[in-house]
Amino acid sequence: MAEAVLFGVAEEVLKNLGSTALDDIASAWGFKARLEKLKNTISTIKDVLLDAEEKQADSHAVRGWLERLTTAVYAADDLFDEIATVASRRQLMGGNKLTKEVKNFLFPVQSDQEIIGRDGDKKALLDLMFASSSTDDVPEHELLPVISIVGIEGQGKTTLAQLIYNDDQVDIHFELRLWVCVSDIFNVKGIIEKMLMSATNTETPKLDMEQLQGRLRQEIGDRKYFLVLDDVWNEDREEWIKLRALLKIGRKGSMILVTTRSREVANIMSTLPPYQLQGLSEENSWDLFVKMAFMPGQAQKEPHLVKVGKEIINKCANVPLAVRTLGSLLYGKDESKWWSFNDTTLANISENQNNIMSILKLSYHHLWSPLKNCFTYCALFPKDSRYKKEILIDLWMAEGFIIPTNENQSLEDLAEEYFLMLLQRCFFQDIIRNEWGAITSCKMHDLMHDLAQEVAGVKFKVTKFGDSNFNNRIHHLSFNYRLSSSWKIPSCMLDLKLLRTFLLPVQREDGLILGKSTCLEILSNFRCLRVLDLHHLGLQCLPSSICQLIHLRYLNLSVTSIKDLPASVNGAKANLSSKHRLTELHIDLTGLDEDVSDYDIAVMEGLQPHPNLRKLRIGGFRGQKLPSWIMIDNISGSLLLNLVEIRLYRCERCLEVPTFGRLPFLKRLTLENLSSLEYMENDICDLSSSSSLPPPIEAVFFPSLEELMLIGLSNLKGWWKVGAIVNNDKKEVSYQLAQDNLLLMSFSNLSKLWIERCPNLMVLPLSPNVEKLTLVEINKTLAVLKMTTSFPQCSSKLKQLSIDNIEDLISLPKEYMRQLSLLEVQDGNLKAFKSLRYLQLREIPKLVAFPRGLQHLANLRSLEIRFIKDLKELPEWISCFQSLEHIELFDCPKLTSLPEGFRKLTSITQLRIIECPGLAERCQGPNGKDWTKIQHIPLVSIRESIFD
Repeated sequence: MAEAVLFGVAEEVLKNLGSTALDDIASAWGFKARLEKLKNTISTIKDVLLDAEEKQADSHAVRGWLERLTTAVYAADDLFDEIATVASRRQLMGGNKLTKEVKNFLFPVQSDQEIIGRDGDKKALLDLMFASSSTDDVPEHELLPVISIVGIEGQGKTTLAQLIYNDDQVDIHFELRLWVCVSDIFNVKGIIEKMLMSATNTETPKLDMEQLQGRLRQEIGDRKYFLVLDDVWNEDREEWIKLRALLKIGRKGSMILVTTRSREVANIMSTLPPYQLQGLSEENSWDLFVKMAFMPGQAQKEPHLVKVGKEIINKCANVPLAVRTLGSLLYGKDESKWWSFNDTTLANISENQNNIMSILKLSYHHLWSPLKNCFTYCALFPKDSRYKKEILIDLWMAEGFIIPTNENQSLEDLAEEYFLMLLQRCFFQDIIRNEWGAITSCKMHDLMHDLAQEVAGVKFKVTKFGDSNFNNRIHHLSFNYRLSSSWKIPSCMLDLKLLRTFLLPVQREDGLILGKSTCLEILSNFRCLRVLDLHHLGLQCLPSSICQLIHLRYLNLSVTSIKDLPASVNGAKANLSSKHRLTELHIDLTGLDEDVSDYDIAVMEGLQPHPNLRKLRIGGFRGQKLPSWIMIDNISGSLLLNLVEIRLYRCERCLEVPTFGRLPFLKRLTLENLSSLEYMENDICDLSSSSSLPPPIEAVFFPSLEELMLIGLSNLKGWWKVGAIVNNDKKEVSYQLAQDNLLLMSFSNLSKLWIERCPNLMVLPLSPNVEKLTLVEINKTLAVLKMTTSFPQCSSKLKQLSIDNIEDLISLPKEYMRQLSLLEVQDGNLKAFKSLRYLQLREIPKLVAFPRGLQHLANLRSLEIRFIKDLKELPEWISCFQSLEHIELFDCPKLTSLPEGFRKLTSITQLRIIECPGLAERCQGPNGKDWTKIQHIPLVSIRESIFD
């Protein structure tokens, strides 16, 4: 089916051959007659390709045409691109028009709507999960339940697993949720890496197996986790036994959910009977088809379509993916197309064919050729990849897949339309939207990915480690493994002279530095590249020969150590100020030489974004002042009024930051490791004049801010400079804190405040509505009570509190505990309380778990827990209290079991349990289920009431 890709290339060549600019060049250079001949040849080729597409390349003759024509078409495309590039450099071709028509394309996107027909399956699985996790008489060696969902392809196994994974009960019941797509290759090391990535939400460095196991114990050990292993094919029991042994590190109640097409896989892995997922009911299949194929109300208005529609879905065997795909294909078509599709196209699917894949192929064949190119390109990414929409669109444009119908049409807008068309037709799914409702990423169903690989043909290749089979007709190459520092281009790959794509979709940051000679070899051998991906390769310089890649349209140098760019590649040429669809910008200069701040400033000035920017991150900047396009004294005149999120990090020399407080839509502000910054705003308030207040006090102050993080600002003293002139002759200024004036200011909408490692910060605007507060390694003047309200008699809205100053905790009034659901006393300061002997936790509403920092109270003798109504469990690390002699649990109704750690409390002499109904029966000897954990304690007192 590679004729679709070739057809798109031919059409692009024809469009370019017809341009007036090229016609002028041909006349000037004396090859106009040859140009006309080339037009006629390519036009004939396009007609042949169209015929081949209609025949779907079923015959050897058609495939023969394609093989003979492919080289000619791609060569013509390369030739034109070379001419156009040279002409552009000589300024023979006019510049692009500055004014572009912006269009909004509306499509019926069903991907983020409710799932039909799986409520019963979801409830049945949840009941099974919670029943198995609460079983107490299971032997210790069988404590990791595994449940499998088994079903045919396209049945909705992954969708059902997602429903369970995202269920509120699951979120509450488990401390940690992990999702790993296993797919065809069952690699234990790879699965552990994916688990760590899911647990930490960060890339996993390249570690050996022993190091990975250590990281796994660190992140998951002693936590009750829920793991989904999606799309498992492995039928080797020994491999599963190896993995299962590594996973037995969580707390009791941890669980694994597996999805698979194979009953044999389910039998190998499951500890409970597999759950066989059936097709949708006929009623649910029809409901889903109506949602995908009909406009709202259309089914009631056009009953004749209902009749043919019900005939069509009979071919779908109640498989959700097939129903969705056919429904989306017929959306917006007239009645004649429906009948034709039913009587002719579907009728050609024989009984012995795979109905599901046949239906997906039908949907593919009905795509416009450029859309086929875009879909097929996705085969270069691993199965279960999350495609970032903006990157995918950039790649499509770089490859020449976007075919405008007129010269004024914006490529970016047309590419967006292509993406939405593929989404509407169910080639993409599982979309994620940002807070403004724009789609940022999507995934592709496994069967759709299989289809993309099938139709890609010989021109596309995903190479695996050790691969030595490289057909010299390959145009698009992707690496399904990480390149290492010692990686060299395989000799057989050097023959790929027509290569257009060099893509590294799985490359990660692991400290490698790709050799300069290898980089030079890439640039010198693959001269037809349109797409070159060099991210995460540790490059320290970019050879000047990069300018010889005259076809290059996409260059990824992210997360490298490049200190300087050739003159042909610089920030200004990016022309970001014209990118109206650009909503996020991340500039990271970390890792460059220390003394090149002038270079930083020059680069940054050339990267001014469009005013539509919503999210800005700048890291590793070494100048003292940020670029002019953000450093606007009067922020109302700034071009970046639409910013919603700002993060500045590792800008160690920066002395001044923008006036953030007047950005009307700013919701999240993070400043990290700006060690030279002393004040957020440099306005000086003369305290000798009562009328002189910092300008922000007279204006709106952070009207939308919800989250503020200040971390590692070691010299920060306050928000504004405030002081009084004490010697006008010598112009000496003595700065002193003006807390009374600053009481006029507050973060009125702030709900999350995090201040860490800011030892000199002594005053900050109030945060009366904060719900999540973290204060770690700060000046003691920033106490919780002072930070959260100016009216001590008012109750606090605090729900989560993390501190390292236990004195601060003790000083809090009772009212501050009423809404508290999470209390964390961090390790550092508690280590100083090693002499603490007695601890009582009393009346802390909504506290569901112990603060982890308490485990450092190694000399604790007595622990009393009273009237904590929401406490659900005691931690396994209670065994750290090796000196503990007395425990009292009083009126904790949600405690239903004791941890295994009680067995290790060898110094304990007395345990009192009062008005804890969930523990009373379990702890009674000799048959109580928790009795064996406490039978070594000399005095155990269990009372149902204090009056007993």
